[in-house]
Amino acid sequence: LSKLAVPPITGVRELSPGNEVSYALGSIVLSHVTIPSQHLIVSVSGRSVTVKATRISAALKNFTWIYKQKGFPWLKDSG
Repeated sequence: LSKLAVPPITGVRELSPGNEVSYALGSIVLSHVTIPSQHLIVSVSGRSVTVKATRISAALKNFTWIYKQKGFPWLKDSG
């Protein structure tokens, strides 16, 4: 694979009681995705195809990010 788009990733992490940070990563694009054939399992069951892969490697080509702290010192940024 030369390029692969990844769904957005969002979450919240507690830094201390009552103080947490929310974050999101989006527009994630991976390049140079490599899946070794010996670690790729494809199975067919009726009309369903399942693909399982391990030992995948990729380069992070581009992404956007944002975070916002919900307590002192109320930091936020994006890029």
